[in-house]
Amino acid sequence: METYYIILLWVGLLLLFWGLSKGLAEVEASIELNLERAERATSKPTMPDFDKPDAVADVIGQYMNTPIYRKVTIGPMEYHFDRILMPGDYQPLASNERSIEPGIVYVAAAC
Repeated sequence: METYYIILLWVGLLLLFWGLSKGLAEVEASIELNLERAERATSKPTMPDFDKPDAVADVIGQYMNTPIYRKVTIGPMEYHFDRILMPGDYQPLASNERSIEPGIVYVAAAC
């Protein structure tokens, strides 16, 4: 009778280990999925959409064979040159900023 209990304990122990390994596999899959989501969320920003200026004034330089203007007009707003978006180093534009191709950023003129 004693061997029956020992065999029963071993079977129970094996079932416990099997259940733990199955549960740990699910936890690991969940962690990997969360890591993938986090990597996608923190991936590098993409280049913002480019605007077409309605009017331009005063060429102050050139970037990638494109003139850099001191000021541009897009719609009813006037914008002044601020900076260049370097390839691969894109940052989201603020609500008062516009970009023209190939990555020349203009900021709204102060009223």
